[in-house]
Amino acid sequence: MVKFTANNLAHTAEQLRSRQEMIAQLSAPIIKLSKGIALLPLVGELEMDRHELLFT
Repeated sequence: MVKFTANNLAHTAEQLRSRQEMIAQLSAPIIKLSKGIALLPLVGELEMDRHELLFT
């Protein structure tokens, strides 16, 4: 029972991490227009998390 619970917890944590990554990518989409030029359609505030995602 303990092994099942640990495996279930690890699987759930991985799903959560994956979904958080997808949400982060969708919150700041980058559209490549040409070499060295991109369009960043931003809606809302540019909070620190979104800033780090875009500029790192």
